[in-house]
Amino acid sequence: QLAREGVVQKTLTYYSPFSGIVVEKKAFEGKAFPAGQLLYRIADLSKVWANVFIYENQIHCAYEGQGATLTLSELPGRTFQGNVIYIYPYLDPKSRTVKVRLEFENPDLLLMPDMFGRVKLDPHRMGEGLSVPRTAVMHTGKRSLVYVALAGNRFEPREIRTGMRLD
Repeated sequence: QLAREGVVQKTLTYYSPFSGIVVEKKAFEGKAFPAGQLLYRIADLSKVWANVFIYENQIHCAYEGQGATLTLSELPGRTFQGNVIYIYPYLDPKSRTVKVRLEFENPDLLLMPDMFGRVKLDPHRMGEGLSVPRTAVMHTGKRSLVYVALAGNRFEPREIRTGMRLD
């Protein structure tokens, strides 16, 4: 408008090219701004991220795309379904945890930045295999054996390769 009309106006209305929620406001009436100064910070809260911290000995149970359920004590009876979208490639040396980022749909804008909640990850995709009680496996040091019952009250040892231990 200044270029078109050549008239300096006392105020300027500027419409954001983005929609969302104002999460930071540095502009207020009567304040002047230099070029490039941040006026507002706008966030799209239709999807929110949640960070969870997983101990290093359990990180093998998390994978990108894994489902997750979020519950909040402030919203009893409500659950939010999401997914693991990123597993950070480093470990926090003090807490011995790895940060994992989850993403949740937030259509009603009930989830807000900096809320605390409980997250339950869906079970790990383990693939094909057989589940046996821990006490059924005999560890000899170099190999692991199970005994298979045969006809005539006979048993045969079979060498196995154990996988993940689950509760």
